[in-house]
Amino acid sequence: MLGATRAQHGALELLGICERTIRARRVDGPRLRRRIRTTLVEAPKTLGQHIHRRRVDAGLRQWELASQWGVCRSMVGAWEADHYQPQGEMRAKVAAFVGFELGNAKEKDSTAG
Repeated sequence: MLGATRAQHGALELLGICERTIRARRVDGPRLRRRIRTTLVEAPKTLGQHIHRRRVDAGLRQWELASQWGVCRSMVGAWEADHYQPQGEMRAKVAAFVGFELGNAKEKDSTAG
């Protein structure tokens, strides 16, 4: 407190805030900043599982692969967890890394009809 008198300081000391303990229950809810942990499967079926399997086989960590691709680590984690799919030029980089061709939706629709 700027400009407080000695009497005001004395009144604040009587509150005894430093001697009190405040306890509150933690509300159960979504935890932000929780890392996405994916299990490593022997026979990958999804694109995310293929990325994860290939990355582990190559001995890379998520941040190392992310720096090679020019994306953030959380994006690689989200792809591995199948929360998102790579788009644009990243799709080609992921396809080359995984080792198979990823067709886009327009190509699939045109060959179906």
